[in-house]
Amino acid sequence: MKKLLILILFFSLLIISGCTKKEAKTTVTPLQESKNKISDEAPAKSANQMRSVIKEDFTLEAPEAWLESESLPGVSLMMINSQERPTNSAAQKINFRSYFSVSYDQLGERNLEEQLEVLKKQIKQVAPDISFTTPSSILINGQETRVLEGDLRQQGVDFKVLIFMIAGRDKDIWIMSFNTLQEDWLDNKDLLYQIGQSFKLK
Repeated sequence: MKKLLILILFFSLLIISGCTKKEAKTTVTPLQESKNKISDEAPAKSANQMRSVIKEDFTLEAPEAWLESESLPGVSLMMINSQERPTNSAAQKINFRSYFSVSYDQLGERNLEEQLEVLKKQIKQVAPDISFTTPSSILINGQETRVLEGDLRQQGVDFKVLIFMIAGRDKDIWIMSFNTLQEDWLDNKDLLYQIGQSFKLK
């Protein structure tokens, strides 16, 4: 459960600290082909034009505007919407950008439903005011998945949280955690689901 805990602490840290308070100090860096093996495609025609991100254990599709950021141990990938410019003054103050992270863990003796309940409890330990919707079940590229949405207010900002808990192989799981502004949820929802549903194990 250490990696799950790291994910939750990282998730909380980003919400509480707002990533950084000055643009010059953000950890967003351009994707390096040698590290991430981004597919060779023509320059983006729009911020949401998708391209492949290939990691050691999985691949997914992400918009051109979403760039990889440094992440903590236990987090396999973190990407931030580099072109997003919130109009909300409280979100501007903490320099918030929509982001998602991918983390790996093992189910052990639990099933997906039980593990999701553990995850919800861990999140509530660091963000007690978060409220969750009823989880739904889908298949992502043949992998059993639980989807959970949540609402959270921190530092005067209303956030929307989206979590995909994806069953892997041999009792392991992959967790994709998205965070965006509540006011932008309707505009971002389809894109975030598209990213999540593009996840594919190698």
